[in-house]
Amino acid sequence: MQVPSVCVRFGLILEAYCRGSQEHMKVLVKQVEFLNKLKSTSEMVRMRKDKDKARSFMQEHLDQKHIAESISRVLSPLDPSYRCKRVK
Repeated sequence: MQVPSVCVRFGLILEAYCRGSQEHMKVLVKQVEFLNKLKSTSEMVRMRKDKDKARSFMQEHLDQKHIAESISRVLSPLDPSYRCKRVK
């Protein structure tokens, strides 16, 4: 029954890290928002049947000011050494 104790221990360490690293938490929150917007865009594009209409919808949606601002300057969740500027 060591698995639950390891989970609890890991959870406490993670909580301590999150409380002590407010700057990193801000970066993580921006990454989560970025991924959520990409996911919702992907779901809306998938509903389009015509490939050309789907592509134009995606481009229009990603060009909207509130989407474009949240995407720009986000550290890549896959490799934080890269900063996302836009989606092609």
